[in-house]
Amino acid sequence: MPTPAEVFAHAAREYQSGRLREAESICRQMLSVNPDDASATQLLGIIAHRSGDIAAGIDLMRRAAGLNPSAADIQSNLGSMLAGSGQLSEAVGAFTKAVELRPDLPEPRLNLAKLLINLGTQLHARGQFSEAERAYRQAAAALPNAPEPHVNLGIVLLELGRTEEAVASLRHAITLQPNHADAWYYLAGALRKSGQLDEAVEAYNHCLRIKPNHADAVANLGNTLRDRGQLDEAIDHFRRAMTLTTASWPAESLIYSLYFHPDYDAPQILAEHRKWNDVYAKPIVDEGAAPSSPSPFGRGRVRENCERLRILFPPPVFRGRVGRGLFWKALPLPQAPSLLIQIAASASPTSPPTSATTARLTSPSHSSRTTTVPASRSSAIRR
Repeated sequence: MPTPAEVFAHAAREYQSGRLREAESICRQMLSVNPDDASATQLLGIIAHRSGDIAAGIDLMRRAAGLNPSAADIQSNLGSMLAGSGQLSEAVGAFTKAVELRPDLPEPRLNLAKLLINLGTQLHARGQFSEAERAYRQAAAALPNAPEPHVNLGIVLLELGRTEEAVASLRHAITLQPNHADAWYYLAGALRKSGQLDEAVEAYNHCLRIKPNHADAVANLGNTLRDRGQLDEAIDHFRRAMTLTTASWPAESLIYSLYFHPDYDAPQILAEHRKWNDVYAKPIVDEGAAPSSPSPFGRGRVRENCERLRILFPPPVFRGRVGRGLFWKALPLPQAPSLLIQIAASASPTSPPTSATTARLTSPSHSSRTTTVPASRSSAIRR
């Protein structure tokens, strides 16, 4: 007569061969003899889950975990099922227990770290930065030699205003993986935010040596060069970034920078505004026209709620003197989805705007922007 272990091995072979009904039948026979058989209960839960009965699979796996609390594989499988059904907090508990029971097993530790990173990303997206920080720190503890938890931790620390800690976390990620392009990218943003512009330029260049066509790095290097007063180099970077991405913000950074350049007059700046309008705004304003590039404004009737705003030129004293914290703002831009932007047609920025040319534009914002990847992705400090 076969032993229970031999019967279970037979059931496992049937399952691995794809004969789920035969495996289920053997497991039920085992449980009719011994209802507290944790192995048969676990396999029955796996079969139910694979067959599409998610709730039954989770219930059976919970029962198996109760029958054998010291089995790391049961806790790990329970964690996977819970994570798949969106029960992330309970899944974290199951994976954590599996790691505690068998710290030598790589799979539960890896699954725990991945789950915590995903949980942190969701919390981050909801603006729950402190909770996201906690999740990323737990992920880093579960997988201490992986750079990703430290990169994500650095990003959320930037959101919390703890720039020095963010820099330390991102530098640690680079220590773990020196060619991690995103770690260099976010480190550069953190350094720029803390006023370390030379170090930020170096970090952006390091990122671009690893990933030469990283559009956001090219554009944000342009922003950092502008912060240092290197307007010509900044403009070159904005124009290059515009060839690498369909996003509109590098073009907006370009237009903003032109207001401070002594060699650009009103008609030239107006021409750049019109280019921006043709590429990014007009395709979504014209009815029936498919947008030529992804737009944050989406499709629909963006002509509604338009307002008029006169864009003033910076006084001559500010022209060509772009420094950190030196920005000329005429009026705060409203939150309407579309604006009627009036740009003075006079070639001299110092003369009163007696006449104006009206161009319909979806207005680029001139406020500092922080974006997050994560994991894409990802916080890029923009203008």
